[in-house]
Amino acid sequence: MDGVLIDSQPNHVRAWQTVFARRGVELDPSLPLQREGEKALDTCGWICAQLGLALSLAEREELVAEKRSYFRSLTGTLPFAEAEAVLAGLAERGIPAALVTGSTVVNARAMVPAGMWSRFVAHIAAEDVTQGKPHPDGYRKGCAALGLDPADCLAVENAPFGIQAARAAGCRVLALTTTLPAELLAGADEVSHRHLRVLELVDGSLPPRPAGEGAHRCSW
Repeated sequence: MDGVLIDSQPNHVRAWQTVFARRGVELDPSLPLQREGEKALDTCGWICAQLGLALSLAEREELVAEKRSYFRSLTGTLPFAEAEAVLAGLAERGIPAALVTGSTVVNARAMVPAGMWSRFVAHIAAEDVTQGKPHPDGYRKGCAALGLDPADCLAVENAPFGIQAARAAGCRVLALTTTLPAELLAGADEVSHRHLRVLELVDGSLPPRPAGEGAHRCSW
């Protein structure tokens, strides 16, 4: 969802920076991007460790709740222009899709327009898994909800943790350069800057995964 369907990463970073600034800490914007896709509480703990902040679990939970609330108050978190076209194209081809996100259901419903939300057969959010990305639980649940073997599914990602999670689940992975440069997405089967590449891969019946760990092709 974040960084694939919705252009949300700038506001996520702004929200993280704001709640840490309220505690007198200047946050490097690259820190939350490095952990994009995992559960927010895990991200918060990692950031605190990087900054040398000794916050209790209760304090971290409070910070995360504050961050989520502030994030939902921000404007400009909109779908990518091609995202709806991809979902419409999948529907026309009779191909089901599942939404797998590290965000909570509340945040997801606040960001994804109702029409886009209804395009998905299933919605797997943070509350639905014990372990978030880079663990494969979310993608495994998504594939199961579709009634498909992971090997027959294409995951669309934008960050290393999501790529790791999808690959561990057994999915093919297309990574989009919406938030990070291609060299940081090399674990995917293919890297592209175009959402519509999803439909091209589907129409090509998903050619075999390239040989070699982390092999990928770039579509420019």
